[in-house]
Amino acid sequence: MKKVSIALIELHSHTEVLSAFLHTLQGFDLRIFASSAFNPEDMLPGYEQNMPVFICSPKQSNSEFIAQYKLMLDSFDWLIFITLEKHFSFFARQSWRAKTILVIHNGNYWLDYQMSLSLNSLKNILRWAKSVVLRQEYFKRKILKTFDFITFPNFIIQQYFLERGLVKKEKIFPCLPFVSRLILEKTESTTKKIVIIIPGAIRKETRDYYPVISAFEKVIPLFMRPVQFVLLGGPRNKFGRKVQHRFTTLTSNNFTVVCFPGYVSQEEYQSWLIRADFLILPLKRTMCYCECREIGGLTKISGSVNDMERFGKPALIADGYCVEKRLDAHVERYENEIDLSLRLLEWINNSEKLAEKKTAFIASFKPPDLNIATKFPFS
Repeated sequence: MKKVSIALIELHSHTEVLSAFLHTLQGFDLRIFASSAFNPEDMLPGYEQNMPVFICSPKQSNSEFIAQYKLMLDSFDWLIFITLEKHFSFFARQSWRAKTILVIHNGNYWLDYQMSLSLNSLKNILRWAKSVVLRQEYFKRKILKTFDFITFPNFIIQQYFLERGLVKKEKIFPCLPFVSRLILEKTESTTKKIVIIIPGAIRKETRDYYPVISAFEKVIPLFMRPVQFVLLGGPRNKFGRKVQHRFTTLTSNNFTVVCFPGYVSQEEYQSWLIRADFLILPLKRTMCYCECREIGGLTKISGSVNDMERFGKPALIADGYCVEKRLDAHVERYENEIDLSLRLLEWINNSEKLAEKKTAFIASFKPPDLNIATKFPFS
């Protein structure tokens, strides 16, 4: 019997999502179409090196790349577009022979744009003006109409838009797993040093770093173990560099800080996360994507939350960010800098409690379901 053929199309840099989809759907006939940022070495163990991969040239636009392979794409049974961020007018004009699925990462941007505009800065006003001139909202609506299905990062986000009547039930394809845990390795620390990480690029729009800085200022002298703190992402602008500077001023005999001047490679990123004892996720409840407000955990998911699950690391997370119930046991929420400082002391100085949390997270992992692909309505 001929296998169902599926093209996984990733035109941005969500390699971790592409990798998770690849593992979930490995029982199908798969091909990858990816941006120039794609690196096969970033894929999870089990990725077939002989799998056909078609990569966009750095000199090509996404639209040129898709146009080049349009005939081939029309030969597939299904097309899954993992990320669409540009060239909306091009994609709105396309018709596909295959069944199509669009993954919605930023729900308000796609489904509730007008009610979620945030024109509180000149930058956002200019973005909005550009979107009006380019008729992006019109083309996005047309894309949503012409694609057969849309899917979301998880059930919480799906239900949020379904309950508000912003998407019809028959338009929704079941959520494909955004996380694959196959890269996890159980490692034992060879030192008494505690490694704490805030993963992700340093951006004012998505994270509030100042309660974390204030909390560390209060408790560093009380640490009973040396701590290595890692800002695992480059600064996006002057704000990011200022945050890095503020953390480095806290350096002491028992507190060291690691920062990066720019882009962190996937290899280094994963290496640090494997070594982490726990994460701090200072995620804002309301964050911006372009000129649009998103609600953390309800209309979009942070890649840092995916990292927490992917690497099995317990986390201290800012109160207000919504996580799935299955992850509740592996996070503790903090309300402010005082609350965070108390939790830092407990997690760092109580080695038994931290060890229990780490062990419990790893123990909660289930072996990969090799038949998971059959649970999705590909036909």
